[in-house]
Amino acid sequence: MRRRLAALFALAALGCPGGSVAGHCPGLPLARLTLVPVVDPGRTTCPADQISTVPFAVTITQDQASDVAWACSGRRLSDPLAGTLSGNDLTASATSDGGVFGTCAVTCSVRVTETLDGTLARDLGGAVTGFSGTLMESANADVELSCGACTMPCTVAYTVASP
Repeated sequence: MRRRLAALFALAALGCPGGSVAGHCPGLPLARLTLVPVVDPGRTTCPADQISTVPFAVTITQDQASDVAWACSGRRLSDPLAGTLSGNDLTASATSDGGVFGTCAVTCSVRVTETLDGTLARDLGGAVTGFSGTLMESANADVELSCGACTMPCTVAYTVASP
């Protein structure tokens, strides 16, 4: 159970509702990539049961008329990360409320903010061929509720890259 919850925490905001990237991610699709997360222990303060290094698929999209961009995966009931794409530099984030994970008591309502920040790689024709950067997950809880044995606030920092 903890392993499953850790995987959900690790991917809590990277995604699009309904499980279908093509049908639910706003904007013009630029790329569908697999990202491999590697924990940055120097910037990670969450306990080990909140960390997942499971590779995940992400689709990068962009509004045709602006620098607004999204990062979405096909996971069910998750929201797109929204932000900007300036040249090849992508920054996108989202906050999800009400999550429960790991050693936290079910009375502990956790707010997770995820930020994907990095650089797109492109071929000579301009098509996106890869991504490298960071994924930061910051978890916080309502201090008025009992969270049990979990540690709040905490952060998990990953370097992410497409193979």
